[in-house]
Amino acid sequence: MILWEILAVLSILLVIFIYRYLEVKKYNKKINNDMKIIDKYVLLSYSDTKGRITYVSEALCKLNGYTKEELIGKPYSIFRHPDSKKELFKDLWKTIQSGKNWRGEVKNKRKDSSPYWVDLFISPNFDDNGVIDGYTALRYNITDKKRIEELSVTDQLTQISNRLYLDKSYDDEIKRALRYNNTFSVIV
Repeated sequence: MILWEILAVLSILLVIFIYRYLEVKKYNKKINNDMKIIDKYVLLSYSDTKGRITYVSEALCKLNGYTKEELIGKPYSIFRHPDSKKELFKDLWKTIQSGKNWRGEVKNKRKDSSPYWVDLFISPNFDDNGVIDGYTALRYNITDKKRIEELSVTDQLTQISNRLYLDKSYDDEIKRALRYNNTFSVIV
């Protein structure tokens, strides 16, 4: 009698194990499908704490003109456009190294050195002890938006900046002066 009870319990455990195995297999398949979609369409990368790329999506490779093999192990600065302001990247690193998220518009360059713009979001990744062990970067291509902005602040005939650009520049300089407690003057 006890043998039958043991066999019944073992049978039930086996059925539960098989059911759980099939459920895990189903979810793994879904996760793999989702990852394929993300890889193909999302501008995503991971890096270590020194900013060396550890993963890059196919979509980001396509945008940049690099292969995954060319990017893995390289620093994020491989994307940095020479026109980019150093203060932007100092602020970026200071923010993410303090454990906070950072978001901003960044001018990058492709493998062929042609420029493109992204809305960049970087979030620190933490290990089980709460220590930063890397970063996740998501991007959205805003090159067309930047082209439209450029057209809106430039006179089409003369290619000279218009009043809208003057107003924007003036506002930016006021903010900069307030941030660094500096004074400035305007000559019109």
